[in-house]
Amino acid sequence: MSTVGTIRVLHVDDDPSFADLVATFLEREHDRINVHTESDPSDGLDRLAEQEFDCVVSDYDMPSRNGIEFLEAVRDRNPDLPFILFTGKGSEEIASDAISAGVTDYLQKGSGTSQYVVLANRISNAVEQHRARQVVQETEQKLSELADRTDDLLFMFNGDWSELLFINSAYEEIWGRSIADLEDAPSSFLDLIHPEDRQKVRQSMEQLSNGNSSQIEYRVVRPEGDYRWVRGDSKPVLNEQGDVVRIVGHVRDITDQRERELHLKTIIDNLPGYVYRHEYESEYPLQFVKGDAESITGYTTTELEENIRLAEEIIHPDDREDIWTELLEGIEARGRFDSTYRIIAKDGDVRWIRDQGTLIEDPATGNEVIDGFITDISSQIERERRLERQQTFMDESLDALQDVYYVVSEDGELIRWNERVSEISGYADSELDNIDISALFVEEHRERITDSIDEAIQTGASTTRADALTVDGERIPFEFRKTRVRDPVHGEAVAVGVGRDISEQVQRERELERIRDFFTEAEQLGELGAWEFSTDGTVVWTDGTRRIHDVDPEFTPTLEEALEFFHPEDRETIEQAVTTALERGESYEADLRINTAEGDQRWIRTRAKVLDGADPRTVRGFVQNITAQKEREQELQTAHAQLENAIEAGALGTWEWHIQEDRVVVDREFANTFDVDPDRAQDGVELNEFVSSIHTADRDRVEAEIDETVETCGDFESEYRVLDADGDVRWVLARGTVNGDADGTPLSFPGVLIDITERKRMERELHQQNERLNEFAGVVSHDLRSPLSVIEGRVELARGDGENEHLPAIESAVDRMNRIIEDLLWLAREGRDIGSLEPVSLRDTVEDAWAIVGDPAADATMNYGDEDGDRGLIKADSDRLTQLLENLFRNAIEHGGDDVRVTVGFVDDGFYVEDDGPGIPDDDRDTVFEAGYSTAESGTGFGLRIVKQIVEAHGWEIRVTRGRDGGARFEVTGVEFDG
Repeated sequence: MSTVGTIRVLHVDDDPSFADLVATFLEREHDRINVHTESDPSDGLDRLAEQEFDCVVSDYDMPSRNGIEFLEAVRDRNPDLPFILFTGKGSEEIASDAISAGVTDYLQKGSGTSQYVVLANRISNAVEQHRARQVVQETEQKLSELADRTDDLLFMFNGDWSELLFINSAYEEIWGRSIADLEDAPSSFLDLIHPEDRQKVRQSMEQLSNGNSSQIEYRVVRPEGDYRWVRGDSKPVLNEQGDVVRIVGHVRDITDQRERELHLKTIIDNLPGYVYRHEYESEYPLQFVKGDAESITGYTTTELEENIRLAEEIIHPDDREDIWTELLEGIEARGRFDSTYRIIAKDGDVRWIRDQGTLIEDPATGNEVIDGFITDISSQIERERRLERQQTFMDESLDALQDVYYVVSEDGELIRWNERVSEISGYADSELDNIDISALFVEEHRERITDSIDEAIQTGASTTRADALTVDGERIPFEFRKTRVRDPVHGEAVAVGVGRDISEQVQRERELERIRDFFTEAEQLGELGAWEFSTDGTVVWTDGTRRIHDVDPEFTPTLEEALEFFHPEDRETIEQAVTTALERGESYEADLRINTAEGDQRWIRTRAKVLDGADPRTVRGFVQNITAQKEREQELQTAHAQLENAIEAGALGTWEWHIQEDRVVVDREFANTFDVDPDRAQDGVELNEFVSSIHTADRDRVEAEIDETVETCGDFESEYRVLDADGDVRWVLARGTVNGDADGTPLSFPGVLIDITERKRMERELHQQNERLNEFAGVVSHDLRSPLSVIEGRVELARGDGENEHLPAIESAVDRMNRIIEDLLWLAREGRDIGSLEPVSLRDTVEDAWAIVGDPAADATMNYGDEDGDRGLIKADSDRLTQLLENLFRNAIEHGGDDVRVTVGFVDDGFYVEDDGPGIPDDDRDTVFEAGYSTAESGTGFGLRIVKQIVEAHGWEIRVTRGRDGGARFEVTGVEFDG
């Protein structure tokens, strides 16, 4: 924010009349130029010592010393003061010496008045550039001063976070690591970000790299183990193509802020140049080149003159047309041109040059030619761009602050500010320029602001609070910190500072006061009280605590006196809790009885927490009179016990499904039935948690019934099996009704659940008993008679024959009859429900069953399928599972022969047993499990029937199919694996 005023010029020329003429034309051309003339360089040096000038213009050929010597003397005193050599004695040697001595510009005197216009422009440009550099230096100083005063961390990374461009020392205070470590590894700052926050910080970085601003709060865990909360406000900086080239922002330590100085660096280089002549044509045909052309173009002067005949060849293609147009316009208007453009050097590099030339008549040929002087200003252009980036960075950094930044004069005029001032106040920048800053505040605080500025100017710093007044009349409380600095341009003391919106803080203070009032009222209304005690014996009671204990408002007990109030039966409990809290820092909560000072007994709830970091150790808590609550609880417990007894007697549970929220609320008995956490279920869980506990054989059917009931808003009744918390299968009857709104949208689904396991067991037992009776009658009428007939026949033959050849057959028939009798006894006596289910190793059970059955058939083998050898444990009755496998193995041996090969393996939800025997015909597969079925001469016909009963008792299913080798394959499914 620079202001250009009068340009003070010292003109030194040994011709006073010419000097006066130059002064007249310069002051006429630019009303801001004020020229003082001297005819001797020594007088000029004396004048420079007495007065400040913005620019020196000097002749070259003067009696006492020439212009180059005068320039060197000036540079010894003021290295940066713009110096223009304006001489009628021009030569390449003089121009080269002037450039080497640090001349700002070189201008040869000519005829006509247009040369004064050119000189005035050269002076104006030189002073403007000099002042711009001063402004940048001033701005850098102000920003450094701001970095010293702010507690915020300011930073700048490149677009992909791979290079740290800038960071202030607040990083070391907040992160607890050195900046040098961060410079070596720019992403290492992530290591100290709290693990729970690290991912969102990475997402914020990605968002910034994609071109979007970000504001984020997160925690930094310092090497010492403590952490700080910080807030980061960042935004990307885009180039002209819209690419992210920098990421700037600040991080505020919300816990403890520090300052850091901003470091900026500027490099300004002066480079030599060369002179040339080319024909007055758009291709710039070169006639000669003299000077240091090679350092600029990469070509020697000879190469330029002989090989690069057309200077247009090295001009950047994008600049050629514009440069020629600019040249023509300059020559037409002033007879001269001064252009800046790009060239392509011999090595392919693009460089910026400044081309200053004039149209003259070639004294040898009489043709119009261009004489010019070229300097390499690539470094200057780069510096200017860097200065622009730095200025942009400083402005963006200030604008990125959530606080207001301002600079005011001693008189209270606003000199500089960031965007935040405009955003908050509602005033445009033009309205804020040089405004009396007190006008931005409510009337009753304006004197306070004026006094704080005076205090900062007088003492060096000040802090004050005041309410800002927006253009819309809104009051916003702020806290302002100001520091006195010296304006480097005008030398005046100014106040530089930041203002922070403390609306939230003020609101919190008001809220805290309101909470105090509320707490006092809450103590009275809720029969609450607070207390605190420490290891040093200090005890604090609030008025609420005193009221509960029926003591005077001034009563302050010792710890021992406070404990004496507790009921003798509860005193040991509270004393142990207090001791544990003081010695080990453990919190406690308890419902206890006290005897008040008036002799009344009351129930209280006391809760205590040990304060972190307090010295001495301090325990703080509250006490609440819950006497009435305890009385109600006793009444509720009695009622609840009565209800529990009623529910238990009817095996009853209740539910209500809030359909739109998918939240099922049930009582504890219902939750336990479905193996759902009762505490969570009373608050409500998703329906799927209950559905998943329904037996797999019933689940699809029940889900379909639920969907149909919800769709029609109808009544629901279903019987199905569930796996309860103990892993047992229980039969339940569920009844309910879906309630909907006027539009038919289902809203709630309440109902009751009845445990019908016992009823189902009785039904099944009755059914099985009926079947066993029928089976027994069939066996008695048929199967028992056949072996007995054989025995009778054989005995008859033995009597008539007198020999014993029939005795083995008799023994076989007797053996078969015994096995039939054993199976009949199992069907009649043991064929009931299985015992409790428990985890059983299928592989171990297979081995045990084979050891029993396989021994008599020594050539028979048993092996495992290609599937996993052991999937863990299954839930089963161990004895019944062994009997099931024995019967399947015995069936394989009886039908497959002594050399049968039996295979045991797994299917998706169960296991199989198959053999390589003759198999079971398709027509017989539906009847193999019926009592009496057998194709083996020695078979009893009950083995597979017993297998099916054991399967069904477990809630499994069994089917018979063809094995891989053509034998019989029995698949048992619906098995629940455990691990």
